[in-house]
Amino acid sequence: MQRFDCRDDWRLIVLLAIAPLAAAAAQPGPDVFGTLDPLRGIAPPPPMLIRPRLFAAYGALVTAGTLTTLYVYRGRAFIVYWIGSWLLLAGSFLLLARGYADVRLGSVMVGLAQLLAVWSAGLALLSAGAFPTGPLRWDVPLRFAAASADTDRRSRWCSWTSMTSSA
Repeated sequence: MQRFDCRDDWRLIVLLAIAPLAAAAAQPGPDVFGTLDPLRGIAPPPPMLIRPRLFAAYGALVTAGTLTTLYVYRGRAFIVYWIGSWLLLAGSFLLLARGYADVRLGSVMVGLAQLLAVWSAGLALLSAGAFPTGPLRWDVPLRFAAASADTDRRSRWCSWTSMTSSA
């Protein structure tokens, strides 16, 4: 294991020591903001409510849609488990994103959201078991593609069969 030697990196240490001083010196003075009076007439934007759980639910739905495209392309069982896991997670986030006026209903929905999250984790665990342990072999499709793309071989095969049939 190599030890850190300060003598070799003296330039970096000097730069890191000078950077805060340069940043402090580059701060504008208080008189700069006095020239911005015409901009003060613009009304500030109204406050808006940001709901991160709703964005997380939309992100989980986008992920499930992307995995659906992957399943169409690959067709593996573990991808179906991934899709189900992300959909359950999206449902969990959607239930948590809403506000509920009734405390009892809110408690039931939080419990249902947690149940969906646990099922999502279970599907992720199940997908790990469905993942193939050995290497995926594509010998037959590759050989078929190579044979169909090799036109020179096909023409040799056709000429060989025509020579054998005429003899």
